[in-house]
Amino acid sequence: MQPIGIFIDNSNLLNTLKEHSGNLQQGGKRIDYGRLCRVTIEELEKQKNFHGILTQVHLYDGIVENDKEKTQKKIQFIQSAFGRIKKECGKEIKTYYHLVPVHLGKDKHLKGDDLLIAMDVTLQLCKKTIAIAIIISGDGDFAPFIQRLTKEENKNVFSAFIITQGLSERISKAPFFISIPFEAILF
Repeated sequence: MQPIGIFIDNSNLLNTLKEHSGNLQQGGKRIDYGRLCRVTIEELEKQKNFHGILTQVHLYDGIVENDKEKTQKKIQFIQSAFGRIKKECGKEIKTYYHLVPVHLGKDKHLKGDDLLIAMDVTLQLCKKTIAIAIIISGDGDFAPFIQRLTKEENKNVFSAFIITQGLSERISKAPFFISIPFEAILF
């Protein structure tokens, strides 16, 4: 079985889901990251007929610099998410988190997280620690990157989208997109 790496753009994912599905918080309904990873692998097999074993998960999220309390809460949240992933998908999975500073202004936004994800995907594929990469994000920002790796470099890279009312059918049917049912990943 081919090794699979999942790369989660958490800030973007949560923002997109909030836009389409109301406020997802750490109270009430929330994403079960273990289910998210398991269902993503199942949908890869069902929709694209690719078979592999999840070996690593990378989670990228934002932090406010110089706010130790929020940073500590974020790390605890990530550790809890990784616990769910290991419980659902296997204890042997390697987990990595990458915290990117949020630049505060009118609109809070991250700078550099997409680039970091693209670099990590490329590095892991080149080092051959994974044969299949799946990027879970809330938008299509990675589409040109994925198209280039799949067409020009013959790499197995997919973008997983959580299916919400706002997702276009055209996007979800693209050859490198995997659709994930929203209800399947919630607590």
